[in-house]
Amino acid sequence: MMRRILSDHLLISFMGLSLLFALAPVRAAAQGPNEIADQSARKFDEFGQVGGCDYGARLDNFAIQLQNEPTADGYIVCYGPKGEGSGTGKFAMEVAKDYLVNARGLMPERIKTIYGGRYKEWNEAATELWIAPRDAAPPVPMSYNTEIGAFTGKFSEYSAWDDMGEDGGTGPTHGHVSRASFADMLRELGETRAYIVAYNTGSATPGAWRRVAREIASDLQYGYQVGADRIKIIYGGYRKPEKKKDAEGIGTQAPVFVQLWILHEDAPPPVAEAKEPEQMPTKAVRINTSSKYTLSFGSAAQSAFQGFADVLRSDERMSACLIVRLDNRAKDEAEADGARSPADAPTEAAREEQWPEADLMAVVNRWKSELVENYGISEHRLIVITAEADQSSHGSIETWLVPPGAALPDPDAQDEIAPDGEAMEFSEATR
Repeated sequence: MMRRILSDHLLISFMGLSLLFALAPVRAAAQGPNEIADQSARKFDEFGQVGGCDYGARLDNFAIQLQNEPTADGYIVCYGPKGEGSGTGKFAMEVAKDYLVNARGLMPERIKTIYGGRYKEWNEAATELWIAPRDAAPPVPMSYNTEIGAFTGKFSEYSAWDDMGEDGGTGPTHGHVSRASFADMLRELGETRAYIVAYNTGSATPGAWRRVAREIASDLQYGYQVGADRIKIIYGGYRKPEKKKDAEGIGTQAPVFVQLWILHEDAPPPVAEAKEPEQMPTKAVRINTSSKYTLSFGSAAQSAFQGFADVLRSDERMSACLIVRLDNRAKDEAEADGARSPADAPTEAAREEQWPEADLMAVVNRWKSELVENYGISEHRLIVITAEADQSSHGSIETWLVPPGAALPDPDAQDEIAPDGEAMEFSEATR
């Protein structure tokens, strides 16, 4: 009897195993090729500070994999300086998620972000991309425990461009990590000051050092919440940085050289203010081009104004010229409206709702008034020329500096493209 019972149990067990093996392919087919076999988060990619096409390609590959795994979520783990603003870890997370959602079309709820703290090198940044099943535990970031110790002295030095013109960039980026690290350190170290020492080089236009230094100071104050009373700007005079070559072998020399310092608030400045006057060019030079869209923001308009107003105040021999390129779309649309019903014609309000646009002549008149009232400079030293905008810009203001005796810029002349860093011609009196 016992032998029969054991025999029956063995038969039942064998039948169960046979059924299990028979159902295995069915279960695998039901799971599908896109389901996740591993029920834990896995690292897909990791990289340091990359930008533009490289960063975009990595996020593209991440998005494609997430599209192939519809039941998974993506995690962006970023390491970088603390705080807000370009170059911080939080900024990197926001940029990467925005790209995946708005450029690659992934649902926002599928993209999670984690700030991992400062990187192992506190003035650098890194990103990890993870994929995890929807109900899996999120990835755990590395704990580098990077602490900023006591520091005083020169933080960094580099060449900079007087690029007040607009640059849309080439793709996602970690942002300005070095500047974010500088601000992070300033917040950590009490009773210290930031010194921005700016030098002109032989290719600098008048006021280039001031425009670059002021942009840095403004970014520290408004982008990183560093108090204005802790930021000092010093003009270091002229210096000759090493001339470098780009990928095509063309020599380049940035017009401004910058040093960033952190010193105790009771310490003397790192260098003395230069007394030598700025060199004067022999012909009119352009320092800025701002579109009507950019000028709709008060901070951008004020920066463009100060770029030439400060030069006029520091050198009474100089004049400024504004070439106002007016938008001709209103005329073209008025002609087009004759061929369609009034209900279909776009209104000015509708255009402004899509993207704000400044009234360029109103901006010019405001600048004239500010020049007289706040700078004590006659508006006759500000010459205004109107011209027609091209189809790509739809309206802009070019700012030029004009030395005494030089011809005004020709609004219809083609741009003369010279090798980057080519030294400007200066008058003998200011060499």
